[in-house]
Amino acid sequence: MDGSHVKRFFLEPEPTFQRRYEALRAIFVDDEPLEHVAERFGYKLLTLRSIASRLRADCRRGIATP
Repeated sequence: MDGSHVKRFFLEPEPTFQRRYEALRAIFVDDEPLEHVAERFGYKLLTLRSIASRLRADCRRGIATP
């Protein structure tokens, strides 16, 4: 069975929420460098840094959502 279309769902996320989730996961779980993640998921470095910063702040306040 060819699962390439399913594999692409994870490797090339298109919906904004999924793309953001995968990028943040790459930063915080996989410890990938921010620059690499920004390039891989099509974010500007400053934008991704801001998204990551907001997640950290939300987690500290206990209001982070999945």
